[in-house]
Amino acid sequence: MSEASVRLSRISVALDHLFLDPNNPRFAKSLNLPETVADQDIASVQPKLEKLFVNERESDAGSDDDESETEEGAIRIGDLIRSMQEIGFVPIDRIVVRQISQFPGDYVVIEGNRRVRSAKYLATLNIGQADPEARKRHGEVVQTVVKLDVLLLDTEGLTARQMHDQIGVILGLRHFGQVLPWGVLAKAVNIYHEYVNTQPAQLEFRLDSKRVSQVVTRLSQTRSGVISALKTYIAYKQLQDSFPTGAPMPSHYSLLQACVTHGKLRAAGFIEQDANTYKVSAASLEHLNTACEFEHRDSMSEEKKILRDPKSISSFAGLVSDAASNRDGAIKAFAASLQAEVLAKERTLSDAVDNLRSFKSDSAWTESLGRLLSKIVEPGAPARDHPADGVKDRLLIADFTPSGNELLRLEEARKAFKNVRTILGV
Repeated sequence: MSEASVRLSRISVALDHLFLDPNNPRFAKSLNLPETVADQDIASVQPKLEKLFVNERESDAGSDDDESETEEGAIRIGDLIRSMQEIGFVPIDRIVVRQISQFPGDYVVIEGNRRVRSAKYLATLNIGQADPEARKRHGEVVQTVVKLDVLLLDTEGLTARQMHDQIGVILGLRHFGQVLPWGVLAKAVNIYHEYVNTQPAQLEFRLDSKRVSQVVTRLSQTRSGVISALKTYIAYKQLQDSFPTGAPMPSHYSLLQACVTHGKLRAAGFIEQDANTYKVSAASLEHLNTACEFEHRDSMSEEKKILRDPKSISSFAGLVSDAASNRDGAIKAFAASLQAEVLAKERTLSDAVDNLRSFKSDSAWTESLGRLLSKIVEPGAPARDHPADGVKDRLLIADFTPSGNELLRLEEARKAFKNVRTILGV
């Protein structure tokens, strides 16, 4: 059988024999679990998995950021629960499962963990205080979830690599643009695992162009998207290890990604990342931790944060870039002082950006005025011809007379100082 072929068959499975998948990338960094949970341990971690799902009161369907994940990394299922309470379980999109090895009749959910958890929630929901009509309705709903029609992935005869590839294809197709997309962290974890587990598996990450191409094809992603995910996730793991008491949360991942992937921050040396391992330097980890304030970020008001959201990275990167490499020494020094004040929380980012913009405008005016004044010389000083076009580039004070051709020189001066008026707005 080809590695690319996926064999699925329809079966009915009792809800009690369906188990949430602890190896699903959606649960990344939300549980204190091994990198990979073996089949024999899947049942024992179910209580931990179930606690990740939240029946929030407001539907978040259609949310544009992190889709199904709350800020704490939990997973929203309120919309599904309320839908099932109204119409029962409707298998429009089939749940996909595989058999748990050594446990015939038990299955782990490859695709559809939210729906299975919602069904389990309703099946165990106690509505003893409800009126008879509500209890009757609830009983009818429960009957639609006690046994579910699912698609079984046939894993017979598959090597571990082939099974991994087929599961990756299923998840990639359904969560990189179809059904309910994963949040950015879950996508990155899936991309990273696909990358390092592509045969021959890597024990430590090393950039391999061919391997990137295989992941791009398997997950139907862009090459730049895969590279961005790998760079950010490796930085995320490093921060987790380097700052155990102040590590970034899943809800901070988009902010981290905006920092790690911004070209100006890399060019300025604020983010230094090895080209082959994507490991971030120790100094850069400190920079990220300082600017993003991961440890206290969630308890701070918006106006107190150095970086309010991923959109603010562009302004911050411009400031850092000027502080590192602006050709004007005065602007470079001023930007550096502003950057230091922003990171020390002595000045807000928006205030620093406004001040730098004003300083640049003043510098441009000063430079223009200097060029104009340099053309004016004392009486008796010789005018120098421009080597290119023969036009005199200096204005002699003695030349300004009110008659004849000399009026042309006066007009030249007026035109020159018109630029100054434009800059000054007068």
